[in-house]
Amino acid sequence: MVVKHLFKLTLFLMLGMSCQKSPERGEGTAVNFPEQDLFPNKVNVSYADHFSVSYHGHYKVVKTTATLGNWDAAATERKQVTDIMVLVQAGTPAPSLTGELAGASIITIPASKIASNNAATEIWLKMLALSDQQVAVGGTKTYDDDTRAAVENGTLGEIGYFWSEPPNMEVLLQRQPDLLLATISQIKFNQALAKIRSLDIPLAPIFDWAEQDYLGRAEWIKYISLFFNEEEKANQLFHEIETNVKELRTLVDTVELKPSVIWGNYVDSGFWLGNANNAEAYLLKDAGVMNPIEDFTLPFSPIGEAYTSEEWLQLGQDIEHWIISDGTMMVRLPSNNYLEGFRAWRENNLYHHYRRSKPQYDVYDWYNLGIVRPDWVLADLIALFHPELLPDHEFIFFGEYLAEVKE
Repeated sequence: MVVKHLFKLTLFLMLGMSCQKSPERGEGTAVNFPEQDLFPNKVNVSYADHFSVSYHGHYKVVKTTATLGNWDAAATERKQVTDIMVLVQAGTPAPSLTGELAGASIITIPASKIASNNAATEIWLKMLALSDQQVAVGGTKTYDDDTRAAVENGTLGEIGYFWSEPPNMEVLLQRQPDLLLATISQIKFNQALAKIRSLDIPLAPIFDWAEQDYLGRAEWIKYISLFFNEEEKANQLFHEIETNVKELRTLVDTVELKPSVIWGNYVDSGFWLGNANNAEAYLLKDAGVMNPIEDFTLPFSPIGEAYTSEEWLQLGQDIEHWIISDGTMMVRLPSNNYLEGFRAWRENNLYHHYRRSKPQYDVYDWYNLGIVRPDWVLADLIALFHPELLPDHEFIFFGEYLAEVKE
C-alpha cells in the first residue's frame, strides 16, 4: 500500500542518511600515459553539496557524500563517509589507486548499458537522450507509459525500488549493466555496495535527496552526465533550469504583499510534517510568500520537521493558504472539528501537488519530475500565490484540494 511505503520512507529519511568507501577493485597501471585532455566539456558544481568531480586528462575522480542511517535505528547510528570513483576513458589505462585514490572503484566510461532504481534517474537519462541504453529499471511505478510497458513485457528488467534494500541480484546478473545508478538511503543498502561491485557491476550512488538547495538536487543531472561524457548537454539543460529560476526570482522581487502559506501533511501516526528548512521551504521563500515555520537554522531534514497536532494548529491557525498534499490525500485526516481551526481550511484555500499522478499505477510524478525541474515547481507556486505575475500560466504540479476531498 502506497501509504505504508511512503510512511516507511519518511521514517528512515527522518533518521538521517551516506555512503561507505567502495572496496578497492585492483591496482591501476597508468604510467607515462601521454598528457592529453580527453574531456573538453566539463561540469562545474555550483549548488550541489554531495558530489564533486575533478578532471585528469583521461580520467575523472568523482566523490559522493551523504549521511546514512537505518529508519528503524537510533539517530546516533548515522554515519557520514565518502565514496570515490575513478571514471576512466575506454581504451586508456587506469591510474594507480594510491594516496587519495586508495580504495576507489574504477568505472570504464562511457557506459552503454544502464540499470537504475529511481524514476527521477530515468527522467535525467531521458533528458540526456540515454533512455535507449537502459536495460533495467526499478519497476512499473513510473509516469512514463512506454517504460512501464517495457517492464511489463520484459524488454526492461525489474530490479526493484531499493532505496533501502539491495536490488534483485538475479536480474542484474542477467542484464549485465555496465553501470548501476543507485539511489541509496540506508546503511543496510550501503553495506551491499561491496557485493554488487565484486560481481563486476559498477555502481554509482545517487544522493540527490540529501541536497537542501532545490537547484542542488536538480544539478545531479551533471553527475549523471559524467558517466557518459555528456557534460555539454547536461550544462545546457541545467543552464535552462537555472536561468528560469533566476528570472522567476527577479519577477517576485517586485511583490510587496506576501500571502502567508504553510506546506505540510498529516502522517497517519498522529503528527504533521512541515517544510521549514528543506528544498520545499526554499521554494516557498523564492515564490514570495510568508512561511510561518521557516527556519533555516534547524538541522536539515529532507522531508521537513515533525510537529504535534497541537503545535501545527498553533502555527497554522491564522495562515491564509495551505498546501495540504503528500500523505494527506492518502491517509485519514484528523477530525473536521480540528481542521476547522485552520483559516485556510475554513476558506477552502487548499492545494495539492498531484496533477501529474496515475493512481491506478501508484504513480506520483511529483517525487521525480518535481525534483528534476524545480523551475516548473517555482513557476507553479508563483502563479498560485501571485497570479498577476504569470496570468497565462498552465499548472504542471499544483491544483486545488477539492471540497469533496475534504469531506
